[in-house]
Amino acid sequence: MKEAINREHWLQLATAEMIPWFKDFDAPTDISKEKIQVSCGFTKSSGPRDMAIGQCWYKSTTVDESKACFQIFICPTQDDPIQVLGILLHEMIHVACGPEHGHKGAFKDIALKLGLAGKMTATFVDVESELHERIDAVFKKIGPYPHSSMAMTYKKKTKQKGKWIRLMSLKDETYTCVISPKSLENHGYPTDPWGEEMVEK
Repeated sequence: MKEAINREHWLQLATAEMIPWFKDFDAPTDISKEKIQVSCGFTKSSGPRDMAIGQCWYKSTTVDESKACFQIFICPTQDDPIQVLGILLHEMIHVACGPEHGHKGAFKDIALKLGLAGKMTATFVDVESELHERIDAVFKKIGPYPHSSMAMTYKKKTKQKGKWIRLMSLKDETYTCVISPKSLENHGYPTDPWGEEMVEK
């Protein structure tokens, strides 16, 4: 198979490869008949620290019902292909189970049968598992994930105070003063004891 032309294409190829894995499960939704769109994009969160690494949006969120589909997003902070495929598989289980199950019931049952490890809200692919071998085979088939992770580092903006301006007298350079930019703008340059306008030092 040819390498993906971009990350979205790669994710769509991966989805197609893993859809058949669901045929043996009694899932509420037959995902082989459903339209699933997958993209690399930011997930819903209240900030960079609690950003989900993957998210599934259900068909009901599509404005145009004639184009209704499931939409999966893989956070751009993720670029390890095995990890990304594990995240994608987790979100595909949401497609198969629907929103009513959350991370319990049918979701948990299918996740465990597929071989995902960890808490159901934060599953992962164990390197020693059979699932890891299956996912690694998908990775080798579709090639490298054409994406480099984004470092979500935010610096708080600090209010910068205006720099004070130092002035001096032309009559006597040792006679100086400092003034704020705002005062200089509002009142102009002050004068020295000799009545001369002071200048910036």
